[in-house]
Amino acid sequence: MALQSPIAGLKTITGYILPEEQAVQPNKDDGLESEDEEEEGQPEFLDMKEMNSVSSGGNMFKSLVPTSKEVSILVGKKTYKVEGRFPLCDPWWEVTCTIRLGRLKAFVKGYPFYRLRTHLKSEGRSLLSLFLTACKAQADHVKMFMDWLPTDRRVELVNVLDVLQEFEDSSLEHEAVAQQLKSSVNCSVVWTHVKAASLYPGIMKYLPTLLPGQYLDIIKRARIEDIPETSAMDEDPQNEQRKTNVLSKLEELINTNNVWKLGFNYIMFKELHLIRCEAKLEAFKLCDLFSAIPLLQRNALILYAELKKHCRVTGSTYITQEMLVDKIFSETGADGAWAALHFLVTQGVLMKESTKVALRNLLKYEKGIAECLTGLVQGDPWKIHLDVKEVLREAQIKRLRAKACEKHNATMKSKDDANTSASAAENSTAVFEQLGIDLDQPGTSSMVHNGETPSCDDSENTTLTIKEENLTSDSDSDLDIDPSTIELDCDQVRAAEMMCANPVTVISGKGGCGKTTVVSLVFKAAMEQQTSDLEEVQKACEDFQNDSHGSSNGLALDVHEEKNHSEKSISNEKSVEVLLTAPTGRAASLLTKRTGFTAYTMHQVLWSFMTVDKDRSGNPQDWKFSKVRVLVVDEGSLVSVQILHSILSMLTKHAQLQKFIILGDVRQLPSIEPGNTLYDLFEGLRRVRWAIEMRTNHRAESELIVRNAGLISEMGKKKYYKPLDFDATIDMTNPSAVPSDKRFIFIKISSDNFSFDLQEAILFLLKEAPGLKDHILSQFVAFRRKDCELINELCCRHYSNHTTKTAKKTFNFQVGDKVCCTKNGYVTDYDKKETSLADIRASHNRAESQQDDQKKEKKEKKERLCNGEIFFIKDDVTKSVENEKNKMVRQLTLDDKSDRQVTCNYKELQRECKLRHSWARTIHTFQGSEAETIVYILGDSPAQNWQHVYTAVTRGQKRVYVVGTEYDLEGAIRKRITPRNTRLCGFVNTKVGQQDPLTTSASTQRQAETTLNHSFGHSQSTPVASQTPIRPQMLSSTRPSCARNLYTDKNGEGDQTSNISLQDDMAFSQAYSWSPMDSCDEAGRVQNENMTELSNHVDDALLATLSSSPNESSRGSKRTIAEDIYSTPSKLPKQTASEESPMVSSRLNLLSLSSPDIKSSRQLFQDDTHSHRGQP
Repeated sequence: MALQSPIAGLKTITGYILPEEQAVQPNKDDGLESEDEEEEGQPEFLDMKEMNSVSSGGNMFKSLVPTSKEVSILVGKKTYKVEGRFPLCDPWWEVTCTIRLGRLKAFVKGYPFYRLRTHLKSEGRSLLSLFLTACKAQADHVKMFMDWLPTDRRVELVNVLDVLQEFEDSSLEHEAVAQQLKSSVNCSVVWTHVKAASLYPGIMKYLPTLLPGQYLDIIKRARIEDIPETSAMDEDPQNEQRKTNVLSKLEELINTNNVWKLGFNYIMFKELHLIRCEAKLEAFKLCDLFSAIPLLQRNALILYAELKKHCRVTGSTYITQEMLVDKIFSETGADGAWAALHFLVTQGVLMKESTKVALRNLLKYEKGIAECLTGLVQGDPWKIHLDVKEVLREAQIKRLRAKACEKHNATMKSKDDANTSASAAENSTAVFEQLGIDLDQPGTSSMVHNGETPSCDDSENTTLTIKEENLTSDSDSDLDIDPSTIELDCDQVRAAEMMCANPVTVISGKGGCGKTTVVSLVFKAAMEQQTSDLEEVQKACEDFQNDSHGSSNGLALDVHEEKNHSEKSISNEKSVEVLLTAPTGRAASLLTKRTGFTAYTMHQVLWSFMTVDKDRSGNPQDWKFSKVRVLVVDEGSLVSVQILHSILSMLTKHAQLQKFIILGDVRQLPSIEPGNTLYDLFEGLRRVRWAIEMRTNHRAESELIVRNAGLISEMGKKKYYKPLDFDATIDMTNPSAVPSDKRFIFIKISSDNFSFDLQEAILFLLKEAPGLKDHILSQFVAFRRKDCELINELCCRHYSNHTTKTAKKTFNFQVGDKVCCTKNGYVTDYDKKETSLADIRASHNRAESQQDDQKKEKKEKKERLCNGEIFFIKDDVTKSVENEKNKMVRQLTLDDKSDRQVTCNYKELQRECKLRHSWARTIHTFQGSEAETIVYILGDSPAQNWQHVYTAVTRGQKRVYVVGTEYDLEGAIRKRITPRNTRLCGFVNTKVGQQDPLTTSASTQRQAETTLNHSFGHSQSTPVASQTPIRPQMLSSTRPSCARNLYTDKNGEGDQTSNISLQDDMAFSQAYSWSPMDSCDEAGRVQNENMTELSNHVDDALLATLSSSPNESSRGSKRTIAEDIYSTPSKLPKQTASEESPMVSSRLNLLSLSSPDIKSSRQLFQDDTHSHRGQP
């Protein structure tokens, strides 16, 4: 039957899927979806409430949109070849679908409706045979059964088990065959589908359209109906009842006026315990259910869809009620809109506060983040006592020594080469003369000049005079560097102090300002300090153990127990205490390289919590992140409110979190999901001075890039434009060679024929531009997908000498291609399956953990590939499958050029991660990553604004090309940005920022006097550096630490560190009154530029003054920042060991005669009373 659709060009047909093998043709595009038909992706990870619901028996269905297939449908006597997303393609289904006729075949609009074929006539026997074959029954058994079945017997598929029972009862020789056939039917998926169709016809008809992703997983639940009650004895009866009743409840909703409930995730979660099951407004209209819904609920669906669209498009987390009503006024009318709003608020779907209306989950995420931060502020404080200036200064000295040695080695090599060249030149002068070559400029001069160390600025009036004998390769510590000549970045010092003192710290700054460097230095120093403290305590205990006066009263036993406990903790998988995370895999990889800590993606942390075993209360068991005390989040502008809320919630509840640090650049593009996390936290914590902007660039090669980025930000916020500071401009109407020493280049193209000129510009750059010969260190970025597709095609031909797609329009991946994952997924790593145990043992260097690693490998067989990770195809092999004839499997080996390789099945890789060529990426997808050379294709899209331009150019570390027109560049910078209406900043300011700093400081000081802690607690699993020892288990922060208080005066009273910190905060509040998102005057910008320029030359200046006196060094300094503005509390003098202990040990004051807490100190002599604290 074929009906003409009301929409022009569309036709609705109802027919049977033909059983021929050629009728079902998968779209051989690797199961990929075309961009115009791709379903809107759902969030991949659940929030904390949803995770807890899954643990307690909630229903979560796997979401997988069916791939496009071509089938043949018989309608009357006419056969249609139709391409569409058919979840079921078996010949016993009757389908109804709306199609658009094409020249060779038809295309389905939406999804088909299904109904099980009944009243089978002549074709019944053939369908029954096909059905048993689809159940994977043995061919000879099927033949025996079909031979027994009478030719005139009509069998419906729903009655097949009854007929098989008759077959079994007919003869003893049929009994075994019949049982095998029944077993095959009962265990098959196709029988589950048939059974679901007979019991729940409404689900089979409408759910493919209403819930296309979860449809197949939902109908599999029909198998649960057959589970005997005795098999669920160990299960919660209430949870089992939920599972078995979910299909019947869905069927009831569809067949009543309550089908509208499927359109609201919260109602489905509350009433049916279904997680992330929500039908779209368009789906109701496509399956003709919308008109049957009552008017109030129809209007509610319209309002709900409009609010979700508003949040998705603008990035806001709320909307005013008046604006929301105005948006749907034309469809519902004023009364209908207000009634729908009231209805959804009453149902709990929306939250309304004053005039603000928000989706329930978004409001919960923002409030939850503020509450988690409040818990950190009000919880047990952890102050890390470090002299941060000394830590930063030592790091700077090490870097200067390395730089000086590198320059010295280069100079010596140049001299050796020069001498060799001079000797060769003398021997070959006659030859050159015979050839007529002019030798006015000897080669020796050129070679020495090219190898010389660049001289400092003439204004410095200093020279680098380091004795050569002090620059030996085996010892660079002989360099005499005066620490007083080391001038530190005041922003870095202040940021380090914030991290040590505050429970929450927000650090913003452009790339190259040293955000991650400061984090790594602070926590490496803290770990080294607590390791040293523990070793000294243990040494003191051993001294007393060997002393005749203290060896027989329990101390030896205590030390032995701690040693055994320490060894036991090391033998197990080391838990993580300082957790470094990033929102993307590429950002996490960069964070690992820069800090030395093992960084994880935030999704990895969430996934580990979702998959770890939990007890009945939902608490994770043996979770590797259960000991986390510090959470560091890099690239905070990319973090969504849901992800941050989930991470903070699980770490505050199921770990030992005491510090939270988020890094990023508030000027960059925010997350594509609703919310403005980094900016809101920065602004919300400015009042208490827990947020800082780091302004000085420390990358000399990116100085021009950073300066232009600041200019883009300033012009964008002030809505004006002036030409950027390009150091080269190439006009494509008359292109010239690009100088190799230029860093910020404008490739100017014509606007008359943009696409053609863009292609010519790309080809020109690929052939001529410095920095693009190596596609490993370079990257193209663009705003639009179509520009990326063009660039990828050109780059594929240039770098790999082939096209991105084959003649059949399938993706063409070959060895050497640059590719990336476009969604998060888990794949089987075939190399790791064989070598992972050896790699794990080698990396962890502890044989005791072999059993734990084996158990872990059995449980986790998948390798996670993250969205945005870039790889290069190293190998492409097609192998035959063992034990399966004529079956081949294609495997790709991916190499990220950072010591990571993954060999995986190509089909699995495409299904899970959607591999794409990645010479060009969009700005959003490359955000969080960097490359030495960036080519930014500006494009002519009017949707681009200054944040896109800013984010694109700041991806470059050494060189940036901007390709476009001056008109488009000006338009993007001047374009007004639609503000994101969010509430996180207000919640943080109310819950955290409004607390009285004096009260907080005093409370912190009182707790610090009794609970001062220098250590990290339990064992740390994150590798910091190869020389860092594995630390035994330390003490909890809620008890007195074994570490000595370095800030104790002669009277034994704690130093007023909190008050000093507060006074410093007050002084800092006057110096740091600038906000990165506020308008800044020109003078301030110039000053910042001067500071940046000064920082870029400070290394050479310091190297030049190493042999100078301190007075000369101070006169030659270019920094003019007042000391009283950026000063930090000076380190109090360290007490000598003799003042603390008669045994000349700095830890013996922890050894008490009788201790009420075995964790806080060592008991020298037993006390039978234990009635009071013994005095040492």
